[in-house]
Amino acid sequence: IGLYASKSGDRFVLATDPELETLLPEEDRHFAISLSRNPDLSPPNKDGTAGFIAFQIKIERIIHAPDGTLINSPLDHTLAVFNIAITRTDS
Repeated sequence: IGLYASKSGDRFVLATDPELETLLPEEDRHFAISLSRNPDLSPPNKDGTAGFIAFQIKIERIIHAPDGTLINSPLDHTLAVFNIAITRTDS
């Protein structure tokens, strides 16, 4: 799962949204946020009995030139990585 955010954080749009270009044009995308499951700690075939689901949230900065064009750079633009688990409750 991925989404993009504006510089001020007032707009978030799913990367798969068909209206992405209209809602948040490339030059206005300043952060990419991804959510991915950790299959080593949380195999999908164990969801019925697992005590938790482990995943990672990664926030990356998107770099643009002054004219708004995207700068693809080999430099790491990762701002934060969070490894998290949601525990199961029987309520």
